[in-house]
Amino acid sequence: MTLEHFEVTETDLATIIKILPQEIDLAQVGGIRKEFQGIPDGGKKNIVIDLENLHFIDSAGIGWLISVHQQNKKKLINVGFIKVKKELTDIFALTSIDKLLKIYPDYDTFMAAVG
Repeated sequence: MTLEHFEVTETDLATIIKILPQEIDLAQVGGIRKEFQGIPDGGKKNIVIDLENLHFIDSAGIGWLISVHQQNKKKLINVGFIKVKKELTDIFALTSIDKLLKIYPDYDTFMAAVG
């Protein structure tokens, strides 16, 4: 399923959500948040957020990523962020977000980690 901000695919074990915009900032985060809430998790216990296209994120976007992580953690759903560009991992490290979010190089590494 392709939406305005996301491309969603299902595997037997996970819902994979690829973020399509190259930037997430204050101007976009409201629409992204609303569209994301409408994506069904397919009853899966794993959600993979693919950040391959994302080159820039501001504090509003980081807040949204944290919110996605926390809301799904409450539902006992594993959330992994994959294919994160170096410029974003640097930002995540500076803000210590990398200690909160589960960041993996790819889908297979995430799935191996969550078993």
